Amino acid sequence: MIRILFTTAVLLGTLAGCSSTVVPAKVGPNGEYIGWHCSGDITSESDWRCEQKTLKDGKVVTAAAPPPAAAPVAQSSQEPTQEPVKESAPIVESVPSPVAEAAPAKTEQSLPTKSLPTTGYSLQLGAYLSRQQAEEAAADMVLSGTLEVREIISQGRAFSVILLGHYPTRNEAEAAAQNLTISYWVRSMRSLADAAVD
Repeated sequence: MIRILFTTAVLLGTLAGCSSTVVPAKVGPNGEYIGWHCSGDITSESDWRCEQKTLKDGKVVTAAAPPPAAAPVAQSSQEPTQEPVKESAPIVESVPSPVAEAAPAKTEQSLPTKSLPTTGYSLQLGAYLSRQQAEEAAADMVLSGTLEVREIISQGRAFSVILLGHYPTRNEAEAAAQNLTISYWVRSMRSLADAAVD
């Protein structure tokens, strides 16, 4: 009987040490630490990209991007609209860093009225809880090409995704992504069209 109580106490002590509230060992004075940042389709079990990045409060920290040397970009006067919120374990906010010598990307500020094509591929650069978050992140990206923010539903939850380009084949999308310095996911247009908010 004592042996069972002792074993139970040891097991409980061991399990308590495995709790999810563990603070990283090397937290800087400003609260930053090195941790894992993963991105990919929340419905996929294998299509994920994970990298060690500097984090603060569970979010990726990036250095301020220098202003582009190109001609000034006109600011949109439209205000982004607030959309449903997302925040759960497998959902990741990817915070981009700039691509060298690239022109600023243009962002579609309002929901496009045309439907998504069902063939080809696009580069998904992030999935966000709200359209406002997605548009703010897209506005900070310095990329060549046109960025588009689309609304999708995945596992019953609404997300705003940032898309870059439309490519006929997966290989062409991968080739276009070669110079990206941010996390991306080559996503089929069929999967986007199937998940699109009507």
